[in-house]
Amino acid sequence: MRRSLLVVALLGITGLAAVGNPILSGAHEGFASYEVLTGELSIETELTLTASWETFVSEATIFADATGPRRLLTETAGVFDGLSLALETAFDIQTASFASAEVTAATPIEGGDLALTCVIDGGFGLGLSLAGDGVLSGIDVGFNLDPYGRVQTEGCALPFTFASAEATISVTDCITIDAELLIEDIGFVELYLASRSIGGLPFGVQFAASLLFEPQTKSLDLSPSFTIEGSECIDLYAGLVWDADAKTISGIEIYGVGLRCELGAVDVRGLWSLAPDMIALVPSPYWALLGIILDIALPCEIVGEASGALFFGGPEDALFDLGAIVGEVVLPLSEASTLSLAAEIPIDGAAVFTLGWDVRF
Repeated sequence: MRRSLLVVALLGITGLAAVGNPILSGAHEGFASYEVLTGELSIETELTLTASWETFVSEATIFADATGPRRLLTETAGVFDGLSLALETAFDIQTASFASAEVTAATPIEGGDLALTCVIDGGFGLGLSLAGDGVLSGIDVGFNLDPYGRVQTEGCALPFTFASAEATISVTDCITIDAELLIEDIGFVELYLASRSIGGLPFGVQFAASLLFEPQTKSLDLSPSFTIEGSECIDLYAGLVWDADAKTISGIEIYGVGLRCELGAVDVRGLWSLAPDMIALVPSPYWALLGIILDIALPCEIVGEASGALFFGGPEDALFDLGAIVGEVVLPLSEASTLSLAAEIPIDGAAVFTLGWDVRF
């Protein structure tokens, strides 16, 4: 049965592509990565074929790795007499088995759009959603689906699982409050109120506030921040220290410093993280980076790009606390194809070299 579903899907895609003279296009992209220490070679590729008609588009993507093709994803979407339809299916090629399917039908109604979604993934789920353009921006209801669209139980039963509503309330011209209400099968779960930016205070000080109501508790989080605009070459990441008990600002904390400037044809970029526990400016475990980006002139007026970066935060005995060296070269071979070469060389680890490609046709 599962093999039959895969065969039917492939025949359906082939049949669609032969109907009505569609516009055909495709893309092939992937990368091959080699780790020097272990000699491990990793390959990830995907091939996408697209057929476009006047009213709908059908697309099939095959994902493969070093073991061969492993997954087939098909997507078809179109508009028929004002009704938008979309179908997405996934198949496991190596086991010739059906993985999942999702069907969505949407139609415009007065003041918004109404959509019905059916999901098959080990079980069956049904979702209803209403998107509006007024104060009430969205209502979602799930039957055997969670708020992320995942099926909750196996079988075809459709128990109620959740209902949610979202609204945006304008208080002033520059202050809005976002409201989110969530109800599950057990009853009321939470009401969340938040304002991203309450401005108008001196020295560029702004507040982001959130209030969370739950069945047994409620909490208030008030997060002050400010911006210092330096020269064109320097960025300063800073915040105000908020004393939640006293409800006062108790100090200023500098999170990090950024560098961005041009030296001739070379762009220089730098980041120094001073409070990594507060804001992640540099990938862990490093605390700073210094990099350059420059263009590479190629024949036929094609321009490539080369970049390199030094990451700091390596072993204690490393020179200048250097942790890793990273470089990449991106070469457009034509208007429809690109080749990239990258290297990551940790000071106390194994070097990894990666070859990437992207071809459109």
